[in-house]
Amino acid sequence: MTMGRDTFNVGATFQRATYDRFEGLNLGNGDVRFRVDDQPNLGDVTDAQLSIDLSTDILVLFMSYGLTDRLDVGTVVPIIRVDFNASIERTLVATSAGLLPFGNGSRCPCSHALGRRPVSATSRCAPNTTS
Repeated sequence: MTMGRDTFNVGATFQRATYDRFEGLNLGNGDVRFRVDDQPNLGDVTDAQLSIDLSTDILVLFMSYGLTDRLDVGTVVPIIRVDFNASIERTLVATSAGLLPFGNGSRCPCSHALGRRPVSATSRCAPNTTS
């Protein structure tokens, strides 16, 4: 089926998608967790909470033109934008000297955002010495 000679068609479509959950875990609030050994120092164990903000915008422009009653030509131009931000909040759980005396859910000052402030290989969270 063709449009016919000297017939012109033009159009556009737009789609926005946000990604809030992965396998039931909320991507934006740190539900995604993993353990990292030997970071920042050999023998250390770090609990890392990953927060992700991900969205896509897709705009598709299309057109077609009927050259003859039996032949149409056309083109499609997709324009895609992906917005991705991620951060990791790290909590030092244990050092090579043993478990730290932090309570459940407390944070040591090792948190950083990806691409903003790297954690030095020699940095260490000091154990809580107060009673």
